[in-house]
Amino acid sequence: MRIVVVEDEVLVRKGILSGIPWAEHGIEVVGDAADGRTGLELIRRLKPDMVVTDIQMPIMDGLEMIRQVRKELPDTAILILSVREDFGAVREAIRLGVIDYVHKLTMSPEELLESVLQARNAKAGASSELAKRSEGDSETASAPGLPEWLSGERTSGEGSEFVPENRLYAVGIVRLPPGSDAGAARRLLAAAEEPGLREAVLHAAVPDAVFVARADPADAEVDAEALAERWRTDLEAALRKLGPDGSRMSVGLGAVRRGTAERSEAYREAREALTGRFYAGAGFSHLYSPEDERSETPEEAGSFAPTTALKAYLTALEQSDEELAARRFEELFPPLPPSRISPRAVRDRMLQWQSAVALLLGEWGYPLQGLWKQTSPFEQLNQLDIYEELREWCWRLHTVARELLEDCSHNGRRSEVEQAIRYMKENYRHPIRLQEVAAHVNLSDNYFSFLFSKSTGQPFVHYLHNLRVDKAKELLREGMLPWYEIGERVGFDNPKYFAKIFKRIAGTTPTQFQKSK
Repeated sequence: MRIVVVEDEVLVRKGILSGIPWAEHGIEVVGDAADGRTGLELIRRLKPDMVVTDIQMPIMDGLEMIRQVRKELPDTAILILSVREDFGAVREAIRLGVIDYVHKLTMSPEELLESVLQARNAKAGASSELAKRSEGDSETASAPGLPEWLSGERTSGEGSEFVPENRLYAVGIVRLPPGSDAGAARRLLAAAEEPGLREAVLHAAVPDAVFVARADPADAEVDAEALAERWRTDLEAALRKLGPDGSRMSVGLGAVRRGTAERSEAYREAREALTGRFYAGAGFSHLYSPEDERSETPEEAGSFAPTTALKAYLTALEQSDEELAARRFEELFPPLPPSRISPRAVRDRMLQWQSAVALLLGEWGYPLQGLWKQTSPFEQLNQLDIYEELREWCWRLHTVARELLEDCSHNGRRSEVEQAIRYMKENYRHPIRLQEVAAHVNLSDNYFSFLFSKSTGQPFVHYLHNLRVDKAKELLREGMLPWYEIGERVGFDNPKYFAKIFKRIAGTTPTQFQKSK
């Protein structure tokens, strides 16, 4: 695998280039750049297999660079480096098809290497699976070129073999479960009672087979809406006839139309109808409705897993009360899906939740990437398209997090220390003394000092300095305030002392750090 690294922070970029034994794993870093524009030119010239990139960069930011790469080199894998405040940009990058993201402030060389290796293995596995499917599909793909014709890539005059002149028709898409053969879609249509379905033109691909159902010429005057509902009902009955196989499949059916000028729209409607699988689960057929495409308001989107519920969950997750943590999880992700909110909005909130839990696990000393053997949690979450399965995946991560917290507590990270750390994170902007925090957790000064050092591996004052410097870095990256004012905002009342502590921890002065960004 050949990769390009695009990162504007010199120390981070050099750490990626020289701090990871890429060659030992068959990976070659073929180039690096310090801004998006230079990175894009490098990617165009070198055509790497993967790009590892920051989001916030000068001249051209990472998102714009990713958009261009997606247009010109769509097969290039992209992994992004993010910081805590980047989630909006991360969400946009997800929609652009990035394969994974790593938190830059907490990542270790091992974590980044693991993410790259997982992406490489996943890509190799997908290519192998695609080759197998292509070999198996040769006999069942009875209508080659149908998807291209439906999407408008072939002219309408070439499509009479798909839809005869003036015939009523509807486009449908069958979502086949993993491991299915392409012939499963053919068996589904054969199990239907309606002649228009049994004789449909089918392109039997995996995982989405596309078909065109055509009405009998005698049905030329039939009501289009009634015909569409009749076909949908018959498809659902056919799914039940297939037994366990049918219970794992789903069908999306577009509106019945006449004339092929709108075939691309009919194809899009079928795909939109298939999103009904997100709410209902597998084993059903779904008919397109314009109401399905209604964009929820910001208030409606925010009603699912709101920020207040997320904060309450994270607080409960770190406490010993198992029932309280489970209850907070239920408040975030109720068993019944929110039918008035788009799947994209639901997935965005779940990704935000996963990101927050990953950061928390990192603070406990457990990088999330080390817990999963095959694909990354980011990739696993994006492979699921049913709410119930997404919620089940989130519950498994919740269970893992609870087990890690218990393990962490048994190894000396007592609840008093966790309470102290939370207190410091909430109040780092203000003067904090060890005696004050010890009193907050009801321990004597000396015993708290001993317990804190034993649990965290560093003295209280060093932990506080590192916390404040990390917060200062985030503000310096934004570049909105002078460095001395940032020092005051993170709890240092003396600019010279702030500069001294910052340089000791970060290896550079606040001014140099800000200029490098």
